[in-house]
Amino acid sequence: KNASRTWLRTAADLGAVRAMMFVAQMSTFGGGGFEKDEHVAFEYVRRAAEKDCVQAVQQLGVRLLYGVGCERDLQRAVDELERAVELGSVDSKEDLAKARKKLRQSKSCFRKLRKCCAKCCGCRGVWSCFFSF
Repeated sequence: KNASRTWLRTAADLGAVRAMMFVAQMSTFGGGGFEKDEHVAFEYVRRAAEKDCVQAVQQLGVRLLYGVGCERDLQRAVDELERAVELGSVDSKEDLAKARKKLRQSKSCFRKLRKCCAKCCGCRGVWSCFFSF
């Protein structure tokens, strides 16, 4: 088992996309003798996505959308899911719609927060009041 893991990681580290995706899968669920580690899984998915692996690009977008193994980044999630659709992923269309909706909602919330802040303390928006002394 240890030898298999070693060879698999070596292949992934040398750029074999299938090995990267397999290591990511095992790291996501903690199977095959791999420790569960979402950050490791994210890095292998990211590297496979750089090589235009459609499945990896979709997974990268979803991970960014929900913050799995990384910081949540809605704009990057939309960008990656758009790329997955461009690469031919039909499954990514639904995820892309969710990501776009969440991005619109977050921008709307931020605008509302800025308006509220401006009303309450007369500043020009969020945070500017903290630096105006």
